[in-house]
Amino acid sequence: MHDRVLFVCVGNIYRNPTAEALWNFKRQQIGPVANVWSTGIGAEAGRESHQDTGDLLLLAGVDASANRSQPLRSAMLRWCW
Repeated sequence: MHDRVLFVCVGNIYRNPTAEALWNFKRQQIGPVANVWSTGIGAEAGRESHQDTGDLLLLAGVDASANRSQPLRSAMLRWCW
């Protein structure tokens, strides 16, 4: 099993922050599983997740308010390889 997962989309404010937050939330419940990172091929660094995304996650009991977007970098690809 791989111990690292990299979620990649475009802006890193909808899908990826949701996937990363849910992964980390589940990880707390079931114990050690792969580490995760999310990024976007066209992301602006430091942008907050979309408000709707944060609201939906909060309804599920997941706080993703600290998530910030980050552009894809070659170091991220090396990290997950």
